[in-house]
Amino acid sequence: MIPELGQGALVVGIVLAGYGAIAAAVGAQTGRPALIESAQRAALAVFALVTACFLLLAYAFLTFDFSVRYVAHQTTLSTPFYYRVTAVWGALEGSILLWAWMLALYTLIVVLRHRGERDLYPWALSVMLGIIAFFL
Repeated sequence: MIPELGQGALVVGIVLAGYGAIAAAVGAQTGRPALIESAQRAALAVFALVTACFLLLAYAFLTFDFSVRYVAHQTTLSTPFYYRVTAVWGALEGSILLWAWMLALYTLIVVLRHRGERDLYPWALSVMLGIIAFFL
């Protein structure tokens, strides 16, 4: 169940990040604030989805859920707790997910602090969401 939830959250996150990147750019180009607000909501949803993915992966490691291939390749039943925690981001897939989460967190902070600015903010939001979509 965890792999399906994580994969579904990642797919929805990629779609929302791509949509948000395009919506913010089109909103900035055409001067339509509704599109920029939609991109902001997409950024909030992307943060929630990436956070859910990271927490699901951590839960899979902590409960030895070997149905997740990444968990099966990175840990064994004898792996100590602290190594299982760090194994979440210890290999390529987990570290990319951690980077995507940090980018989503930074995007969330930018959205919450600079949403009233209309000059470069939509373009920055577009670029940030595009980078998150690339990482996901």
